[in-house]
Amino acid sequence: MRLVEPAGSFQKNESKVEMDGGYAVLYALMRILSGDHDIAMVFGESQASVYGTYLPGIMTLDPTFDRQRWLLNEISAAALQAQAYMSTYGVSEDQIAGVAGKNLDNAAKNPLAMRAQSGADAKAVLASRMLYSPIRELMASPRGDGACALILARAKPWPKRRIRCG
Repeated sequence: MRLVEPAGSFQKNESKVEMDGGYAVLYALMRILSGDHDIAMVFGESQASVYGTYLPGIMTLDPTFDRQRWLLNEISAAALQAQAYMSTYGVSEDQIAGVAGKNLDNAAKNPLAMRAQSGADAKAVLASRMLYSPIRELMASPRGDGACALILARAKPWPKRRIRCG
């Protein structure tokens, strides 16, 4: 809602889709395929660094029950999923920590990575602070700010339709 003017879309045909970039892209594509639009811009942003905790995730929950309890957010929900996966498939905490360590080590090769740790392994991940069992700090993504924009356009404009009245 605060990006309409900076994107140059003030008083233009616009739609807002909250919290789902994939749906926003599909919606923009459908508008183009409908024949009413030749071009669409999809953009989104995150300012997660302004929150002291993992608050953005809690705002997606039911405001009258779940949000009031402050129990679920994107990390605690991931922890519940991880526990279910571990119990279903017999995966240990050491194994998931090994995957996180490998990914942190691979991220060290990317100068733009938000979190990277050369030589990271399961031991380093398991030594990090526990957030929600079994998710530790080095397993969770850091909060950060970001933005992206995607332009979708038809290869050829739709032929103009003539509407006859009377």
